[in-house]
Amino acid sequence: MLNSVTKNLENKAKSAVFKDNIAKEQISKIGSEKDPIKKTVKISLEKKEKFRVIESKNKRIVHFLFDSGVKSKESDFAKKYRHFLEGDLDEFEA
Repeated sequence: MLNSVTKNLENKAKSAVFKDNIAKEQISKIGSEKDPIKKTVKISLEKKEKFRVIESKNKRIVHFLFDSGVKSKESDFAKKYRHFLEGDLDEFEA
């Protein structure tokens, strides 16, 4: 009778370990299955945030997509550097 009680206790301990392992596997599986969903939600939130910046009342982003035809002023250094690259810096300085 003592042997059967010890065997039952051992089986109970083994089944508890087995159940714990199954529960751990299921929990980790559930956590990893949610990763693609979390990634999709994060991407959509980033898109919405970018759209909110465009529609913001206190911040504006302006992109100039035209050529006004007016040449920008060239600094003295930029002029000398351009002539240096073209190879006629001595003539320009003379």
